Amino acid sequence: MHVPGRRRALRGDDDAPRAARRARDWWPEAAWAVVAAASVVVIVAAPRHAAVAVNVMWVTLAALYAYRRWPLRWTTIVLAGAAVVTSIATIVADLSETTPGEFADVPLVCVLLVVLVSHARQRVDVLGRLARAAEREREFIRDASHQLRTPITIASGHAELIIHADPGSQAARDAGVVLAELKRLQRMSDRLLVLASADHPGFLMLAPARLDELIESAAERWSVVAERTWTVEAAEPVDVLVDRSRIDEALDALIENAIKATSPGEPIALRATTGGGTPVLSVADGGVGVSGEYRDRVFERFARVPSKGGGPRGGTGLGLPMVRAIAEAHGGTAELVQDEPGWTTFELRLPRLDLPAQHADGGRAASGSTSASS
Repeated sequence: MHVPGRRRALRGDDDAPRAARRARDWWPEAAWAVVAAASVVVIVAAPRHAAVAVNVMWVTLAALYAYRRWPLRWTTIVLAGAAVVTSIATIVADLSETTPGEFADVPLVCVLLVVLVSHARQRVDVLGRLARAAEREREFIRDASHQLRTPITIASGHAELIIHADPGSQAARDAGVVLAELKRLQRMSDRLLVLASADHPGFLMLAPARLDELIESAAERWSVVAERTWTVEAAEPVDVLVDRSRIDEALDALIENAIKATSPGEPIALRATTGGGTPVLSVADGGVGVSGEYRDRVFERFARVPSKGGGPRGGTGLGLPMVRAIAEAHGGTAELVQDEPGWTTFELRLPRLDLPAQHADGGRAASGSTSASS
């Protein structure tokens, strides 16, 4: 059944919320119109205070433009209208003593303010676009790293099947090369994922840990892997608040670099110290070292230090950037420090955690220096 009155009533009900929304959207302009009207009244009624009123009117207009930033057309209309109204009010207030130059400066001041504000807004917009672009890049790296895991795992499985099916054959040797490169690609993907996620709020799962246990655990993992002269030095027990798995990743990357920089039998020293009250995990090696021209670049992504033969060392060039990202996520630092001659030392500095006495493991004796050779 058609009821015209009912339709009009519904349309009227829709118009009321729309008008309310419009009023909420335009309240800054309405507030400025009140300020402008009050300024015009002051200019006409109290000419001695006209300068203050004019300044208030135009400064508030510039502030409104910074907040709203109208399109060029509306900006031109508002500026022209405000200039005309201000000029007329100034003439009405004291026509005999007013010259064109006195009220011609008024819109010029406002234009200057608007230009400054516009440049500031453009700078903010550019920074915002750069931030969004960086976030899109991080999202792409995270997504790509996740997506690469499945095909790498499948391809690695097939390569292993070929190796085990006919050991010693040319196909098995070729499959071994493929498997090694797939593992390298997997490490690169994992480290890119760490770098892309380092500033994410959920990147770290923090829990108290013992500094000496961190370095001793790393020594247990690596001392049987490479034939080096391993030395482990652990200071008195110190509590730190860390993500254990992330710190293990960082230490593994540093030790892996130390192994690549040394030959069988050369020394690698793992230390946990508290120099100056700051917990420090360090990995030092007596290998090829890092020349001065590369010392400032070793933490850059894909930077690779030459080996003894002159070519780049094996690796992805992402290990040290990952170490620094993990350290900074913990509120610490990662540095290549100046050490005694013949040694290259990387330090991972962490914030100290002062736990109450009842939570500290007071029953454990301080770890002394131990050494092992393999």
